[in-house]
Amino acid sequence: KSLREHIINFFLAKQEKYDVFIPYTEGAAHASVAGNTNVINTSHHEKGTYYKVRVPDFIFNKLGLKKYLLSPEEVDSYSNNAISD
Repeated sequence: KSLREHIINFFLAKQEKYDVFIPYTEGAAHASVAGNTNVINTSHHEKGTYYKVRVPDFIFNKLGLKKYLLSPEEVDSYSNNAISD
């Protein structure tokens, strides 16, 4: 592997995966997700957007997104029931 690959893999290993659901009315939270995390997946729903993101835990905590965290049961519901375009 190249040095670049080792560096990328090192930092990716430091990131946690989080599942969040953010209501459409929370524009600042959507901007935080888009600008400060690695978005793995999104799906749009009637009242907001589900995001699966990767980000170091200390950054996630600074972003104030904890109140949007989903339980495993909620993740199944949001990831499987998106609004189709």
